[in-house]
Amino acid sequence: MKYLPESGWRRVLVLSAYILIGIAAAYAALRYLLAAVLPFFIAWVTAMALRPAIDGICRRTKLKRRAVSFFCVLFVLLTFTGLLAVIVGRAAEELRGLADNLMTDAADAVGDIFDYFEDLRGRFPFLDGLEDRATAERVESAILSAVENSVSAFTAKIPEAVMGIVSSLPGLILSFVVLVTATFYMCADVAGINSFIAGLFPPEKREKLFAAKKRSAADAGRYIRAYLLILFITFAQLLTGFLILKIPYALTLAAVIALIDILPVLGVGTVLIPWAGILLIRGQTYTGVGILLLFAIIWLARQIIEPKIVGHSMGVHPLITLAAMYAGFTMLGVSGLFIFPIAAMLIKNAVSALREEQR
Repeated sequence: MKYLPESGWRRVLVLSAYILIGIAAAYAALRYLLAAVLPFFIAWVTAMALRPAIDGICRRTKLKRRAVSFFCVLFVLLTFTGLLAVIVGRAAEELRGLADNLMTDAADAVGDIFDYFEDLRGRFPFLDGLEDRATAERVESAILSAVENSVSAFTAKIPEAVMGIVSSLPGLILSFVVLVTATFYMCADVAGINSFIAGLFPPEKREKLFAAKKRSAADAGRYIRAYLLILFITFAQLLTGFLILKIPYALTLAAVIALIDILPVLGVGTVLIPWAGILLIRGQTYTGVGILLLFAIIWLARQIIEPKIVGHSMGVHPLITLAAMYAGFTMLGVSGLFIFPIAAMLIKNAVSALREEQR
């Protein structure tokens, strides 16, 4: 069966129709099915990751697979919740300190900036007539008022955010219970589940489908590991730099800026460059220059490693990876940064499978 005409305008029309149908189906699936399928997908990924360990323990100890699966899932659950509790506790403590100091630091920074420009006017007399002191004071007051309003608005949203989290707790608890239960069953009987799914397809299609699934799973695993590696490298660079520069709240700042660095439009420069400029104006030359050097190191490392690691991990050209990331971020936000490149990888593998079938 020919899925694509050999040439001509029919090939262009059919290919365009495939692309449009694929985009519409992917958008509908992500919008309406992602929340329902996500716990089972995470459970399947966890089960596949634990499968070698469970198989090895069962062979060596002769214990039943269900018992080994239970203790392995319990170990992963306790480890994850313990790490999460430590990280959240530390982040909450540092965020509380940041909130306490934010208004004072912002006011001091604005005052130092205006003092800097006032000093410039004193050094260069020709600037003296450009602006009078009353205007400068009005501008300074307006900026301080804007900063104060922003902080007040942010503080006012905290109770609303807390109530939103509390109201969503029943759904989160249910999803968590489903995730843990599904992980246990998949670990205990992953072979039976795979056999059941294989039985849904005709025998002549199974080999190619499982080959495509194996290739896609391997590519998706490499892609996720690649981005986790990039995130860890950026976080480690930021944390090391902040500790060397003796910047307070280093852990929280490094984590937040590392997450911002994933975004294709923003990046670490959105935070580090203005921050360094303010520090230099305030006379903190050592810290300001240090942050600029840290930004240069992170930017250079990101430009070198991201296209190579992500593109090679997916088996997709880096330009296609970048386009998929941008389209995903535009349509779905931060989650689209990961979902759309994986979808591009799956489409590539599906096209390869169709070509092999036509031969």
